[in-house]
Amino acid sequence: MFKWLRRNASRRVGVIESVPLDGKRNIVLVRRDDTEHLVLVGGRTDVVIEPNIMRRPVPKPARRPAPESLAESDTASLDVEPRNKPSK
Repeated sequence: MFKWLRRNASRRVGVIESVPLDGKRNIVLVRRDDTEHLVLVGGRTDVVIEPNIMRRPVPKPARRPAPESLAESDTASLDVEPRNKPSK
């Protein structure tokens, strides 16, 4: 179906996750643009459980600086003695 359209257009609709509920039914999370819908499918009728779930960006975890990357001024307040450099 319209191969030229599929190559150039980004997909607006997709199945994010599908979880089997029992032998007949599945709970499906469907995405359209930036909106998700939770749908129960496979029974006598399909049911929208929760419509219009807005997608939020996943927050990035806070990064701590590695102990080696601390500046000398930062280590002075830690009350830590500097390591002796090995002699050559």
